Amino acid sequence: MMYKTPFLTCGGVVASEHYLASKIGVEVLDKMGNAADAAVATSLTLSVTCQNLCGLGGDFFALYYENNSGKVYCINSSGYAPKKLTIEYLKERGYMQMPDRGPLSITVPGYLYGVYEFYKRFGTLEFNDLIKPSINLAEKGFPISKRFSEAIKRNYELLAKDKGSSKIFLKNAHMPSEGEVLKFPQLSRTLEIIREHGPRGFYGGEVCERMVDYIQENGGILLEEDLLDYRPEWVQPIKVFYRDYEVFEIPPNSMGMITLLTLNMIEGIGLENIEHFSKEYVKRLYEIFRIAYKVKDEMLSDPKFVKIDLERILSKEYAGCLLRKENFFRKTNVTEGDTTYFAVADKDGNLVSAIQSLYLGFGSGLTVPEYGITLNCRARGFKFDGVNKLEPRKRPAHTLSATILKNRDEILALGASAGDYRPQIYAQLITNYVDYRKGLQEALDMPRFVWNGNKEILLEDNINMSIHEDMLRISTLKNYGLGVAQAVKVRDNVRWAACDFRGDGIPLGQIF
Repeated sequence: MMYKTPFLTCGGVVASEHYLASKIGVEVLDKMGNAADAAVATSLTLSVTCQNLCGLGGDFFALYYENNSGKVYCINSSGYAPKKLTIEYLKERGYMQMPDRGPLSITVPGYLYGVYEFYKRFGTLEFNDLIKPSINLAEKGFPISKRFSEAIKRNYELLAKDKGSSKIFLKNAHMPSEGEVLKFPQLSRTLEIIREHGPRGFYGGEVCERMVDYIQENGGILLEEDLLDYRPEWVQPIKVFYRDYEVFEIPPNSMGMITLLTLNMIEGIGLENIEHFSKEYVKRLYEIFRIAYKVKDEMLSDPKFVKIDLERILSKEYAGCLLRKENFFRKTNVTEGDTTYFAVADKDGNLVSAIQSLYLGFGSGLTVPEYGITLNCRARGFKFDGVNKLEPRKRPAHTLSATILKNRDEILALGASAGDYRPQIYAQLITNYVDYRKGLQEALDMPRFVWNGNKEILLEDNINMSIHEDMLRISTLKNYGLGVAQAVKVRDNVRWAACDFRGDGIPLGQIF
């Protein structure tokens, strides 16, 4: 089963969720840019063409494989809670849990600073050349994709409630259709300021001042100093060995450690002689997902606030111990978010595995009208108690993560959108490729399922299955499916790129 065709070449490749972003990334490679340059241009383009999924008001994480050194680097550019946002403040306002949307769901946007720092460390071209295509797209307009159009229609009420969002996305209360050309002059103006001034043009100055004013006018409490003080972090990637692959992920506050823990437990029970998507396959993975998410709820947080013993959690011994324990059912909160993942490989064998998001579609629902910045709702990831409780300047347990897989023959960058489901989706993508030996494209296109955190399994609409398992309910999704994945691979001097049929993206590459 394969719905799209991978792109194979001896040059560089880009796999993203939007065809224009993939094309612009490849154009950068053609101008002698490296994987980091192409990733920055691709990322900025996605922030224009997929504003329901990501943007300047969101977060960014990336892994970078440097072929010359064989090292993997990691940047965490997730934002923290505003200085004045506390549990006590929210309770005084009548909240019993974190708000899902609105001005009090906003954390400091980390995206732009992270992309720029990533460029400064690994990029080779002029930043002006990397941001200019996204400026032009926003100014001159582009035909919007099916998924962007349907996201606007699906979120009409959310967007219509906010002056900025209705101005930017619902001109004259109109919901645009697929193929309709939309222009975003306010966003183009912001990107032009960033081109001239770098992060200082976003985290200070007129953009910062108006962003803060608009949030406060709508009932939020973000301060200018929250933005001025923000910096992304270069962190040590985490890894485990799965079969004969090293699997790299993003450390906490990212859910990356849950992906790796899940893989360790799958290796512990084995999938040998288990037919893909059989009842036994679903049952085994369901049990593992339940255990892994219990660990997430008890341990995942911002390591600046909570000590996390990663060496223990990522050990094979710990995974084995969890599998031997009797694990009673425990409900957890699992939410599907709107996110976009992309991957790049250049002709020299460098790889980027990157992900960016506003969390839910259109984030908080607030868009700064003069600058076209749609703001995230990432603070909804906090709790009122436990290790992930809300605290000022703390980063929430984060759904975003990205992977790189490496053995002596090949290296892959792989990831997907999926919200809280991400570790479950990643485990299936990786086992599709490694255990079931599917090709890169087929590994993305194969059917998926997820455990919804309660007593329900969600299946994609092309699957027919009945499982009688302790009141476990089986539901079928009637939408795009579970997550949108992209991947690139380097093997024997050939670069592969693949995009999930569930999304609008296409893989593209250089031609020699």
